[in-house]
Amino acid sequence: MLILALVSLGIPRAHADKFDTSATTTARALGMGNAVINTERGGMSVFHNPANIAAKDTGSVFQIVNFSLEANEGLVTQSQKGGSINFANLSTFYETMNGNKNNYAGGRYSLYPNLTIRNLSFGVLYERNRAAMVRETDGAFIVRAKDRFAPTAALSFRLFAGIFRIGIMAQYLTVGEADSTIAAPVDKSQLDWNKVINSRGAITKTGGVTLTLPMRYLPSFSFVARDIGGTTFNKSPLVPSGTGRNVEPKKMTYDLATSFTVYLSSRIETRWEVDYRDVLNRNQGNRMRHIFAGTEMDMFNFLHFRAGYMHGWPAAGLGVGTAKANINFAWYSDEVEDRLRAFRDTRYVLQYTHSLFGGK
Repeated sequence: MLILALVSLGIPRAHADKFDTSATTTARALGMGNAVINTERGGMSVFHNPANIAAKDTGSVFQIVNFSLEANEGLVTQSQKGGSINFANLSTFYETMNGNKNNYAGGRYSLYPNLTIRNLSFGVLYERNRAAMVRETDGAFIVRAKDRFAPTAALSFRLFAGIFRIGIMAQYLTVGEADSTIAAPVDKSQLDWNKVINSRGAITKTGGVTLTLPMRYLPSFSFVARDIGGTTFNKSPLVPSGTGRNVEPKKMTYDLATSFTVYLSSRIETRWEVDYRDVLNRNQGNRMRHIFAGTEMDMFNFLHFRAGYMHGWPAAGLGVGTAKANINFAWYSDEVEDRLRAFRDTRYVLQYTHSLFGGK
């Protein structure tokens, strides 16, 4: 009800939508429409809500293998035509895309080895997320990048037998960002990601609290503050991905989330969640793009079916795994332009994790 009230207060804006939810996430989360502020567990849950590592069902894990591969529909189409899918090489990528104009192609790969025990987590994020397109109208080359490298630490606590959880996460975040248009004629010999990416570092902080009521369906409510105090990227990058230094600061934002669990049998349960990101609309975006909703059916703690809604588009996912190893697949859509449902970018994600010891 609180989330619906906040939506009703928001008047859709005619200007460009600046809402950005590009922080790293999991295939499980994306299959649920990225609505996992309450329900995500494991080391990567600290990017959604650091209070989650104090949850009762958080196991102790040393996850030395945690990698994701992601490709959008444009990249898949390009591979079927025999073109280059090496989005890490901008010059070769342009040569292929110049013969397939207006095809927005890109991909992402990430690694996040981590050690997580209840109340404490350490990890190192390495992520490359890049895409490009040759515009048919004028031959301009549009390039975008959102790279991340971040040693991460999180601490959380449980109070009143777990009814109340609180957590804090800090990271030395190195970003590599690009959103550029290279006018035609394009000199292929001069194309280099290093020249178009701006890379700087900053210490970022995220805090979260979760209240779970001890009653049927375990209704939970979370509040998360991101980029506490605001984040200014004025430090040297630990792993630079470009020579530019002009990275925009991040405003402090607040998220709300609510979820509940329905037990269908002793070993089958469903989780339902709705998140509302950037409650105060600090990024001045269309209110509908702030809503993330998702559900997951967990069967025998082995097979998982997921569905969700994010950025105005549907999402779905499937997961199979044991306490030590998991494979998750997600299909979702992102918004390329700064509007709601303007330029759909369909994406496919595969994630594999393996723990040397412990649970999920």
